[in-house]
Amino acid sequence: MLEDNCLVRNLASCETMGGANAICSDKTGTLTTNKMTVVQGWVAGTNFLRSGFGVEGVPGALPLDPEQPPSSPLMPAGSCPPPLDMSPAVWNQLCDALCFNSTCEEVVTRKGRQWVGGNKTEHGLLQFLRQCGADYRTLRHAVEPSQVRVYPFSSLRKRMTTLVTKGQQQMVYVKGAAELVLLDCDHVASPDGLSVPMTDDMRQSLLETIAQMASQGNRTIAVAMTRQDRAPFPPDAPELPLTLLALFGIQDPIRPEVPQAVRQLRRAGIDVRMVTGDNLLTATAIAQKCGLLSPTYAPEAVLEGPEFRRLAAQDPAELLRRLPALRVIARSSPTDKLTLVAALMHEGDIVAVTGDGTNDAPALKLADVGFAMRTGTDIATGASDMVLMDDNFASVLRATVWG
Repeated sequence: MLEDNCLVRNLASCETMGGANAICSDKTGTLTTNKMTVVQGWVAGTNFLRSGFGVEGVPGALPLDPEQPPSSPLMPAGSCPPPLDMSPAVWNQLCDALCFNSTCEEVVTRKGRQWVGGNKTEHGLLQFLRQCGADYRTLRHAVEPSQVRVYPFSSLRKRMTTLVTKGQQQMVYVKGAAELVLLDCDHVASPDGLSVPMTDDMRQSLLETIAQMASQGNRTIAVAMTRQDRAPFPPDAPELPLTLLALFGIQDPIRPEVPQAVRQLRRAGIDVRMVTGDNLLTATAIAQKCGLLSPTYAPEAVLEGPEFRRLAAQDPAELLRRLPALRVIARSSPTDKLTLVAALMHEGDIVAVTGDGTNDAPALKLADVGFAMRTGTDIATGASDMVLMDDNFASVLRATVWG
């Protein structure tokens, strides 16, 4: 089984997997390649689109195909020429927001350039800056670490916040789930870098832009900011009215072998369900590409996390009624996967689950067979029965065949 990229930690789980009839899978890195690329976006009123990724832009989107040769010297972020004829004020604000509100670094090893720390979404955003010729390190290293406070990404609030003290001001940078961050924005950046009040028409147009990006399977990220008077860093991320700077559509391609694996599992009588933190439109588009949903799927096949949790707490009978048709949970929280596994097991299913984070450990432990990712946390691995050495959903199929 190890030759098939399945490291067995619990021998009995091999036989159990042969009788499984339900699989609950992550999306990012399991069904997809976890290689994030900015393919479209909106920055201070200007829409852009990168060619070669099979994505359709909103009407009037400008072409943007940055490709900084590896040998070309990078310029300090905010000092290099802005793309898309963007004003220097907007470009400087965007560079600051992306450079400071991130925890990943690019390092040079024997294997070449590699991103370490942070997450793949941050890698994609910083790579976007790099391809535009901007070096994030000059900005980040120009500020003393004591003047920066990072509030890590919260899977409940779906955002990350960083405070940077500059002189007598404190800059607040936020990035996260586009439609949720937009709710906290009452201003929007204008093309000349000013902050102007957001009208209802502006908000509706931005929501349509987010929907257009998400409906093509792209992860949608909003970048926003505000400023306040210098003050001691609070223990928790502040919740303030924000100015929207940018929206990004980030593509994470489907692993090519996944649709065939899903079809084979379905023929074997195994239902595959996807649990993801992405929004509903992104989740359903990815699920259709994977073959989890048909183009004419029934409404009962999809639930958003808040509604799933409401049913689990207030109407468990209705949740159990919907379980057989359920295929996708979008905007999920860390506890949703555990609740889903428990509900399926209550109905008598033999359940396998994949996970890579510490928050996945309870679901991995509870499931009949828990699959951790090789790149996952030690706690997730310790709670699992098998480890997918290639982080690939198709290896779950091979484990089923062995069972």
